[in-house]
Amino acid sequence: MKPVIPAAFVGLIVLGACVPEPPPPASQEAQAACRTEVMFETNNPTVNVTSSEAQELNSIVRMTVGEEAAPWLCVVDLAGNVQIQSLSNEGFL
Repeated sequence: MKPVIPAAFVGLIVLGACVPEPPPPASQEAQAACRTEVMFETNNPTVNVTSSEAQELNSIVRMTVGEEAAPWLCVVDLAGNVQIQSLSNEGFL
């Protein structure tokens, strides 16, 4: 007699194989460039990287600034160009 494998167990194995790998973190250079740019823009030395990821064409770095932990987003492309954006009051008109 063959052993019976429950269908739920097989489903978990299949679903587990479908979970994509998380992207690698952005390089230390990209994170430093973002921190520097946000410190300059906000005139606030308290900038903390909360997350980062390296993608095929750019790196994305998320940061908070100051005691209020104001959220900022930074994108660094392959040429080293840095773009920053405050995410405070996002959607506010």
